[in-house]
Amino acid sequence: MEKALYDNYVNILKHELIPALGCTEPIAIAYASAKARQVLGDMPDRIEMNLSGNIIKNVKGVTVPNSGGLKGMEVAAVLGAVGGNADVALEVLESVKPEDIELTKKLVAEGICSCELAEGVANLYVEAKAIKGEHYAKVTIVDHHTNITKIEKDGEIYVIEITGRAGGTCLPEMVGLYYGIDYYEAIARLALDMSPEKMFAGIAPHTANLTRTLISYQKGLVRAIHNENLPSEDIIDLSFNISPGDRVRRYENGRDRLGQVILTGRNLDTCEKRLEDILSKINIEFTE
Repeated sequence: MEKALYDNYVNILKHELIPALGCTEPIAIAYASAKARQVLGDMPDRIEMNLSGNIIKNVKGVTVPNSGGLKGMEVAAVLGAVGGNADVALEVLESVKPEDIELTKKLVAEGICSCELAEGVANLYVEAKAIKGEHYAKVTIVDHHTNITKIEKDGEIYVIEITGRAGGTCLPEMVGLYYGIDYYEAIARLALDMSPEKMFAGIAPHTANLTRTLISYQKGLVRAIHNENLPSEDIIDLSFNISPGDRVRRYENGRDRLGQVILTGRNLDTCEKRLEDILSKINIEFTE
């Protein structure tokens, strides 16, 4: 295999792999339950789980991560609702405390959670319904462990797709600039079974463009961010995902990026020279 091709594969894997705390099937249940509680806005009186046969098979006798050795689907769902952090996806149970585990034992014993087999669904299917009095929130995960396809609260659908990917960092912007379209609209049209073909009916501008992800090969606290670039028509985006005082890691995957640059030019040569100039005016200082 050519080294360039190999490096591309490695970079894709680094970007796409998501950290998980232990076995991903019980974590997916905990994540769905934690997200349902978050949407509900309160600790539920009841939790109803509808799961694919594959999920049930893989979770039934498995120890739930960070649960003190507890096992089963009900434990994963209740622990996610009690002590889970829905904002960190597959690391949802990382912040669980001993008191959360004790409360989970109590609630499971009281029968707060029920788990049922969902028929005619994808192999990976998790639906969590958190109920409090007359109110409820429902979260559905399909195909991938963090792929939330629907969020529903009291009969209203809030989200159809939460983790749809456009294939890579800055790809929507690059394709949009080149063809003169709104790439996100094209994605939405496809999701709604509407053809995006008419978006490409006009004459494409074929605008040359270039992007660069800002990364660091060292870790530490951000002391200062110096950016001497002035606003310019050819700089489509120059943004930072960090602020002074933030702790950053040495770059390992897409979640560690510090920011990004998107620019346009007459051709690729001018874009590359302009990018070099832009980067020369950015300096991020770190402290150990």
